[in-house]
Amino acid sequence: MRARFFVIGGTLLGVTLLAGQGFGILSNPAKANKFQSTLTGSYKQCTAPNTTTLGLGLPACQPAVLTDVCVVTPGGGGKLQAKPVAGDLSIKAKLKGLGALCEGETLCVTASARISSTNCAAGPDCTVQDLTDFPLVGGSTPACCVVSGGKCKIKTTLNSALPIPAVSSGKNYSFDIRGCSLTRTTGTSPGQVARCGVVIP
Repeated sequence: MRARFFVIGGTLLGVTLLAGQGFGILSNPAKANKFQSTLTGSYKQCTAPNTTTLGLGLPACQPAVLTDVCVVTPGGGGKLQAKPVAGDLSIKAKLKGLGALCEGETLCVTASARISSTNCAAGPDCTVQDLTDFPLVGGSTPACCVVSGGKCKIKTTLNSALPIPAVSSGKNYSFDIRGCSLTRTTGTSPGQVARCGVVIP
């Protein structure tokens, strides 16, 4: 069993799981065996610009608005990691420095992705309709944590997180991840707490 990961762009990543000896007809890079991202604050999309940025003059909304009342404090931070393990995908996340309104709340990993595979009902391969903010929950070990002491820690696998295994032995998969986050799933008006990304001081 071989599993491979690849970075597609600034906030995009792909994961290719290659099982057995054949490659099918999916085309993927020869080496990509780990994905890791820091977690940043999560802000609402700008839909009605009322200002512009300096330099490039990009349309923008002022002020920037966080997507949830549960926030990562300036002294906090974390990371999310995915890598192959024995025919599955290991998923780990750590986040610390969460504010008081996060205490006791449940945070779960969500992902936006375009998935291509050779595990199809018809034809040698297919591409799944894009998933948007898809929660990795429902299985025996969902990709979730309960915030305690301002900290969150997640350790599971993709097949364990979901109610039905996402990866089948002997099939090839390419996960083009368009975004990932930790989302609050409990309490009032839950929303995204942190997203995969980078911060420039």
